[in-house]
Amino acid sequence: FSYIRETVEQTQPDLILLTGDNIHGEFDDNGECLTALIECMEALQIPWAPINGNHDNESIKGVQWQSEQYANAKYCLFNRRHVIGGNGNYSIGLAKNGELERVVYMLDSNYCGAKESTSYELHEDYGRTDIIHSRNEFLEGQMEWYRVSQLRVNQVAKNVIPSFCCFHVPDAEVAKGLVWSGYQTVETDDTKYIIGEDGVIQQPGDSGYK
Repeated sequence: FSYIRETVEQTQPDLILLTGDNIHGEFDDNGECLTALIECMEALQIPWAPINGNHDNESIKGVQWQSEQYANAKYCLFNRRHVIGGNGNYSIGLAKNGELERVVYMLDSNYCGAKESTSYELHEDYGRTDIIHSRNEFLEGQMEWYRVSQLRVNQVAKNVIPSFCCFHVPDAEVAKGLVWSGYQTVETDDTKYIIGEDGVIQQPGDSGYK
């Protein structure tokens, strides 16, 4: 948390985006880590927006409980919107001098790394929603919501408003992009990248020089 506070102090942001793996849910079955994270973020008194990664939902507390904690936080912009798929799909408008300039879409990339454990049995929402979608992909409901939302934004603004999406797990399009750009020879390849001008060989956990 000290790194978060230090970065915020240095940069003075208007909005903070947390793009998944905010906690390691497997080790947070009592919810203390998530509670501590929310307390840290709320103390900054800056709007913040989280989405889930592949480790957040591993907690036995369940994704519904986690979503409720986010939704109840004063400065948190989280919206579960799980009826379209996943847990955490919402948009944020960025305006300057009263004019909308950009829209940020936060999307749950639907990877739940939870084990086949009691967490499914204890939480109906977890079992019926997440076990079905425990693969990294966007669902058609999410894509349709994104398309319709952006069309409405453009209509209201009477202009094409730029937007970008935040999500945690890279989807198939990212793998195709790595092949297209020459970083990989096939979509499932684990070829080592060369990072930067110094020719450093990629290590596990590095994302490469893309």
